[in-house]
Amino acid sequence: MKYPVAVVILLLAPALLSPVLAEHEADHRYTVRGYVLDDQRQPLAGKKVSIRGFASATTDSAGEYRIRLHLHNADLGKNLQIHSDGVESTIRVSFDPSDTHSARVHYANFVGGEFVSGELSGTGFPAWGFAAAGLGVVMAGGLVLAAKRRGAGRRHRASAKPPPAKRGKAKGKRKKRKR
Repeated sequence: MKYPVAVVILLLAPALLSPVLAEHEADHRYTVRGYVLDDQRQPLAGKKVSIRGFASATTDSAGEYRIRLHLHNADLGKNLQIHSDGVESTIRVSFDPSDTHSARVHYANFVGGEFVSGELSGTGFPAWGFAAAGLGVVMAGGLVLAAKRRGAGRRHRASAKPPPAKRGKAKGKRKKRKR
């Protein structure tokens, strides 16, 4: 019994690809992500970031990396050794074990040869600060616009000429002179 090669490949392909495409449930995924940046906070592409005993990744053109780990609730509090470019640090696995739906993410960065834990923003200004500042600018703009409109209305009323006074009818009629 001979099978065409195409049929054999089609039957075996899912089995061969399944480990590569495997996705774990959210409560089994733990993602370590961050950036590798130089002293001026510029991205370093092509840098290797490793978690000892687990996995490694290489930074992209933005200096960003992601390492997805398969961890369980029993791994809560476990210490992981992370290193890149000669810098090594320890991160502790932390998440809410009762939350089985939200992504479990740990932010670990290497900036100027030092390890920096937590999410980075472009200027060191917290991400929520940009939203608050934007809202403040919009509100201030609205107040300025309202003040201008109010002031323009007052100026318009003040500069308008009063209506001419009504002349009442003369009490007595003038008599025409005869000539």
